[in-house]
Amino acid sequence: MPEVLNIYPSKTLHSLTTHSWDFLGLAMPAKSSHAGSPSTDVIVGLLDTESESFKDTDMGPVPARWKGTCVNPPGTKANETVNCNKKLVGARYYNGAKVSTGPYKNSRDSVGHGTHTSSTAAGSLVPHASKRGLAPGTARGGAPNARIAMYKVCWTDSCEEVDIAAGFDDAINDGVDVLSISLGGYPAVYSVDVIAIGAYHAVERGIMVSCAGGNSGPFTGSVSNGAPWIFTVGASTIDREINEDAKIAANRKSRILRGTTIPYKPAPVVAEFSSRGPHTISPDIIKPDVTAPGVEILAAWPSNIPDTDNGKEVFVEYTFLSGTSMACPHVSGTIAYLKSIHPTWSPAAIKSAVMTTAITKDNTNKTIIDPSTNKAATVFDVGNGEIQPAKAVDPGLVYDTDPLDYITYLCNSGYTSKQIQNITGDSSSKCPKNDTSFSLNYPSIAVLLDGSSKTVERTVTNVGNPSATYTASVGSAKGISISQQAELHKRRTEADLQRHRLRQGIHNGGSPSAEMEASRISPGKMECTLCAARSP
Repeated sequence: MPEVLNIYPSKTLHSLTTHSWDFLGLAMPAKSSHAGSPSTDVIVGLLDTESESFKDTDMGPVPARWKGTCVNPPGTKANETVNCNKKLVGARYYNGAKVSTGPYKNSRDSVGHGTHTSSTAAGSLVPHASKRGLAPGTARGGAPNARIAMYKVCWTDSCEEVDIAAGFDDAINDGVDVLSISLGGYPAVYSVDVIAIGAYHAVERGIMVSCAGGNSGPFTGSVSNGAPWIFTVGASTIDREINEDAKIAANRKSRILRGTTIPYKPAPVVAEFSSRGPHTISPDIIKPDVTAPGVEILAAWPSNIPDTDNGKEVFVEYTFLSGTSMACPHVSGTIAYLKSIHPTWSPAAIKSAVMTTAITKDNTNKTIIDPSTNKAATVFDVGNGEIQPAKAVDPGLVYDTDPLDYITYLCNSGYTSKQIQNITGDSSSKCPKNDTSFSLNYPSIAVLLDGSSKTVERTVTNVGNPSATYTASVGSAKGISISQQAELHKRRTEADLQRHRLRQGIHNGGSPSAEMEASRISPGKMECTLCAARSP
């Protein structure tokens, strides 16, 4: 079979289990009507479990380019059938591994995970939402006018790689704009990592892929889904504290009241369970990329699946869940929001916009805290920081990257041509001669120090005011010296973009655990924020 590039066993992955958007500074849409909104052309695909039908009130026709559908096996009961509408535009299911399906054999959600994540990313506005009176308000996704397509690759908590691969293929061919993946396993080399491979094919087609970074924190090196073309998301808290259970101590003098505290300080705080970097497969790429709300997130829940409330089994339409699974759709919704405003931006440009506008201060104006150490969080805890969707609309400068640059990066990292072919799916893919001067144009910088001098290059593109002025500067770090050169290149394009080339020289002063300051771009200036470079 010459068209088959590689065969390897299918592994089992697992799910990584709304005031949060207000906390992130994303304003409520001025009106609930969908008609005429550019975001109605954005389609968010989720590899997960299918959600209950989303209302499509006032939504216009589904984009003509859309090729997806809702699939039900023969004999599906009428009350279990998944029907597409103008909001839920696709619902497919996969069970190539023949695992136990639970109560539904189609894409209907039987565990609640997909309902929760999809409504967080792109759920419509629902007023008066709460969990039995807790955290009342208007529930909404980050892109409430966007369409949703579900690809059920998980049955209970089992997500088989053979099904994930098929889900990727269909989502790409159906025409999604964003893929949100709240599942994962242990880090693996990318040539046998089904999520990394599927995500690369998506990015090649202009589809941004955001993934949960894992719930194995606070252990160092536990982050997963860390391929450089994936948007890897860690979890953090929001400025709301939930007292879900009403308890009275035995002496009747101590009471915890059921209720909600807003604003709670400090916030955000890194979730202790959120997986930490560095990424064991690519330690020279800082992961996670960012953090987003992932603790006690209120979102939609299937009303036929029991939940618990104060120790009792209840049936609700909204509930609280925590995990990087909940953080990931916050980034996915942000991507959809940006895509509706900047439809021509590449996945790398959108990723850069979100990363470079992230913040590292909490609501007390202090550095975000890592509760596992009770110290300031590092880049291996928060990446570039907490996302700020509204600010990402106008990042000023972006680091753009061609998908082929990722292949050059892998070749320089020691991947063979055969491994590259397994990732690209192209038997003609080959590694070029090793280019020691190549630097992946990533929105953060990490350098593994070995006692020798290193040169790192970045190119930033002005997507803001064409007459804006930017200056480059670098900070200092113990044990190393850093010098930088900035060059301005102008070239005529359709958008008359300006490209700035930043070249940094890093010289190790001998400290085996030296940290370096690395370039982070924010609107109006180039500045340095702490990134990490550690000697082996």
